[in-house]
Amino acid sequence: MKNAERRTSLIEAARTLFAERGFHGTTTKQVAAAAGVTESLIFRHFENKESLYHAVIDDYVERSRRPDWHDEIRACMAANSDADLIRALVAYVIGAYRGHPVMQRLVLFAILEGYHKEADRACHLPKALQKEVIAYFKRRQEEGALQPMNPAAVFHIIFGMARSYAIGKYCYKLKEVAISDDEATEAFSQFAIRAVMK
Repeated sequence: MKNAERRTSLIEAARTLFAERGFHGTTTKQVAAAAGVTESLIFRHFENKESLYHAVIDDYVERSRRPDWHDEIRACMAANSDADLIRALVAYVIGAYRGHPVMQRLVLFAILEGYHKEADRACHLPKALQKEVIAYFKRRQEEGALQPMNPAAVFHIIFGMARSYAIGKYCYKLKEVAISDDEATEAFSQFAIRAVMK
């Protein structure tokens, strides 16, 4: 196996284990066993367990980039299309969890274990774009299009509903989540539209 392939294999094995057990609950011996290699081979590719952890996050960030979603969100804001923006945000969050449930579990572990920087890096909606959306909500409130409430709260209302649903369905695989993503997107969007639009 080539070096790049071996490195990828180690990252994939580590990703699964970090998502199941967290950083502190995973050993390099376990990663080696899952990848079918000796533990010493890990240290030919990674300085230590933490550098392997960072590589797992970097790999996810690179693979999960969806500039088309970011473009759609920005296009909605440019057109002052509040309802379409709300729908796009809900669909974005649900899609991120559906597409990468293992990484979302890893992010939850990162938060619980105090790896906030890593969790922020792996966040499916980049901080810069979150700030743009919050600034957009503030502007639209000033223009009288949205209800007067904290614009960050508006963002978290929308984001939180979608995230709660997606975590239950894709991370915890709860059987009680018996609706489709399309139904969830429409229901959460309609709720948020009624709550925040004038």
